[in-house]
Amino acid sequence: TPALMGWGAKEDHLVVIADATRGNNMMAFWRDAIPADWKGIPGYDRRVAGITPIHFGVARNEQAQVENAFVVYGYGAFTNNTFPVTRLPDLGNPAKQFLAESYYMHVPGHEAKGGTMVRWDPQARQLKTAWQSDTNFASTICAISGATEILYCWTAKDREWGLDGLDWETGKTLFRYTAGKSQRFNPVGAFAII
Repeated sequence: TPALMGWGAKEDHLVVIADATRGNNMMAFWRDAIPADWKGIPGYDRRVAGITPIHFGVARNEQAQVENAFVVYGYGAFTNNTFPVTRLPDLGNPAKQFLAESYYMHVPGHEAKGGTMVRWDPQARQLKTAWQSDTNFASTICAISGATEILYCWTAKDREWGLDGLDWETGKTLFRYTAGKSQRFNPVGAFAII
């Protein structure tokens, strides 16, 4: 799902996506006129403004998968892993598989650990990883508060569901509210609503 970045008259206006390759890259495209002095990235269409691999920093050989739109604020874009550490056996039906995997996102050894913040550097015209987190974001979509610059994410830790607040600039966890172990707290891939 595409997300828009940059709104001011003097800001770069971009569209950011994950490219859907196994391992995933973040790509940024010029969404308005391509700057006249933009030389482009070798091997890509001139509209491509930036590309960088998505890494969550969880394991050396981690499998990263991004299904959701990036959460964008300013020139920062956050995404979290939607690929569990250990997959359940194939159930032969994508809907059944999604629900089964969702119900196990809080079980140690099955978590979809990892999140990353990538920033657009308008001077260098490059995407750069700003921080990584090994939190189990339980395959949900986080929400940002521009007023507090806190990223709110539904998470799972020690088989308990909870709401974490992360510092947008550093990725450090500022607080955790534990909701409980019941599946009624399972977000099943939904948004974190503030």
